Amino acid sequence: MQSPQIKQKGIANIYYDKDNRTVELEKLIGTTQKSGVLMSGDTIVMTSPVVLGDSFTQINEKWVYITLTVKAVVKILDMA
Repeated sequence: MQSPQIKQKGIANIYYDKDNRTVELEKLIGTTQKSGVLMSGDTIVMTSPVVLGDSFTQINEKWVYITLTVKAVVKILDMA
């Protein structure tokens, strides 16, 4: 099921993971072995920063990679 918040934003490409798997996230941002589809200037919209990892360290590492290495913009819909 897609988040209604994301559907309402009119986002073209939706990568959706469920059950704490990160297959789609890895397609989006890449892995150490393979580049992702996210490029400089792109915007990634998430319902929560928790989708980036299970710990603060994991979330921070991916956030820094997305914003500083890839140079993409991160928008969080639910910061509660």
